[in-house]
Amino acid sequence: MSEQNVRNKQLLYLASLVTVLLIAFFSIVYADSQFLFMVKSIEIQGNHEVPQQEIAAMTDIQRGMNIFDVDIDANALRIRENPYIWNARLSRVFPDRIQIQVYERQPQALLQLDRIYALDRFATLLPKPSEIGDLPIITGIDWSPHGSYGEKVTHPLVRSGLTVIQLSRIKYPLIKEALTEMHWDRDNDSWIAVFNNSKRPLIYCGKENLDDRLNILQNYLAEAEKDNINIKNFQYIDLRYQDQVVVR
Repeated sequence: MSEQNVRNKQLLYLASLVTVLLIAFFSIVYADSQFLFMVKSIEIQGNHEVPQQEIAAMTDIQRGMNIFDVDIDANALRIRENPYIWNARLSRVFPDRIQIQVYERQPQALLQLDRIYALDRFATLLPKPSEIGDLPIITGIDWSPHGSYGEKVTHPLVRSGLTVIQLSRIKYPLIKEALTEMHWDRDNDSWIAVFNNSKRPLIYCGKENLDDRLNILQNYLAEAEKDNINIKNFQYIDLRYQDQVVVR
């Protein structure tokens, strides 16, 4: 065998050895990278009403899967199917963590129909929250919701009652502190505001120009407080007359 042939065989052997070593090396690197980028934790932030376990169960994310296999957009859409969650954002936090940020709708009022619902500030229909707290309730409306949770309520009386509650929260602190119920009185075609769950006094607000009437009520309550007048001694307060308060 010539010296050239021996040299060629040696080069071929060396090349084969290098190839095997490179394959082994990149296999180890690939295996390490697969382990490195395996999802080890799912971090959920921003939730109050919806439990973290429930949010995680809405996704198809599993611990141990490759972080690059997580479909960020599809899982965000799944989470937003919950009526309390109006938005959700997912992000990969390298090397091994998925972060889920949710933005929940905040109940502004309860709504008594065939059961107790909740409404956010856009009149989105929500299930009854786990904690009611001091949320005012809208009652007396004879109506059955035709939509599903997460849809906006268009019924004019529901929206009108919600408007009163929102106005009191934004502009009229004395009313906000005491208001526990807005009741629609069909017989008198008027809203009745109930303070502190008490039937004394019933406050007749009418159904139109509600902002103006709330302003009149706010001023009256301020004067009554200054003059040490206990409004619980009245049977009713009637705001349905032009620019005046009728009490009995």
